[in-house]
Amino acid sequence: MWVSDKRCYVGVMQVCGRGVLTVVCETDRIRHVGSTIQEAAKQQAEDTLNAFGRTLPVNPYEIARKLGILVDERPLPSGTSGMILQRPQEDPLLWVACNESPQRQRFTAAHELGHYLERTVVHPMPDDNFGFVDSRDTNHDLHEAFADEYASNLLMPETEFRDAWKATGNLIALSGTFGVSMRAVTFRAKRLGLV
Repeated sequence: MWVSDKRCYVGVMQVCGRGVLTVVCETDRIRHVGSTIQEAAKQQAEDTLNAFGRTLPVNPYEIARKLGILVDERPLPSGTSGMILQRPQEDPLLWVACNESPQRQRFTAAHELGHYLERTVVHPMPDDNFGFVDSRDTNHDLHEAFADEYASNLLMPETEFRDAWKATGNLIALSGTFGVSMRAVTFRAKRLGLV
């Protein structure tokens, strides 16, 4: 996989019967290993940020486009926030619901990007034919947990989030800084043990 100006190998090794994410970048010989879905998603988000920049608010649309994903806002079925579709021999398609708030659209785009990277980088599929539909009532399986964790870490990187929290301690200000909803900021602050 080519990421920015670095040539990186990303794979999953089996260690004690568990899949462990491994990323090795030839330019810096850094090896990242995570043994849980949360760690794997966080590391993938960090790798994405390191490759494409950490300017806030992070633009998931631009990252998706740089990865060759066609992005569009369109009407989607009721209760559906977004979807990503990869068909054989075609560019992947990422759609977000045009009737949702910009903050929700950004999180959905990052979430769908998480699905794409999980299927193509973290746990590569043997073929290039898959799809995910993100509905508000979707049961949370391991794929959804990875995509949610990836989106949180991509849009609200831990270091930047903690620094912004120390500077303001204001959830409304953080929502604006990171371009996400109050719900997402509150959940992130709780997850990091800040509230």
